[in-house]
Amino acid sequence: MHLDAEIDTETRPAPRRSMMRAPALLAIAVLALTLAPATHGDERSAGPNGGEVKDAGKHHVELVVKDNALMIYVTGAKDAKVATKGASGSATVLSGKNTTSIKLDPVGENALAGSGNFETAPGMKVVVLLTLSGQNPVQARFTPLAMAKADKDHALHGTAASMSEGEIRKVDKVAKKITIKHGPLTTLEMPAMTMVFQVKDPAMLEGVKAGDRVMFQAEKVGGALTVTRIEAVK
Repeated sequence: MHLDAEIDTETRPAPRRSMMRAPALLAIAVLALTLAPATHGDERSAGPNGGEVKDAGKHHVELVVKDNALMIYVTGAKDAKVATKGASGSATVLSGKNTTSIKLDPVGENALAGSGNFETAPGMKVVVLLTLSGQNPVQARFTPLAMAKADKDHALHGTAASMSEGEIRKVDKVAKKITIKHGPLTTLEMPAMTMVFQVKDPAMLEGVKAGDRVMFQAEKVGGALTVTRIEAVK
């Protein structure tokens, strides 16, 4: 496997009919959500704003839950923003034994927002009914906290598996680079060697110095080997 690496040189509006159908569609969606197990075939790990993403018609709908507020972002292909001016929407939050209905109003360029009194419990479900201007209503079902937990567990597992041990040989704050003598980097299929890495954040260089033993994570970013995380070994 060939990687471009730098080796250390020193060490190496909706129609009337559609509007009339909206309450019926929402009631059916809520009933289906309470009876059927959640499916995740159309969701990505996270959208551009960190929320759960579902397909709704020809668009992607992203739900972000914060405290007692809901934000809905609408995007198209390649996360292109879809205008929500003139759109309307509602959300039904099922949390525990409680059901809360929330009106969603357009905000910003491609979003709708609303708030209500609901509990952000692990098993909560959210049904969103959305009508973009001049289009038929679409609905999307979310289990936002379940997705967040799964992503967190996956991230923790992936981080632990990809951390490698090494010894810092040189810290170059001006060039924003660090030289590390390390063992095999299994995630990059690289043998043990001494190598110069770029750093994702220059602030990472403030807490380390030559001679420190560290655990670090390296990835190929923009064609360059880059340290994305580093921790001193106590």
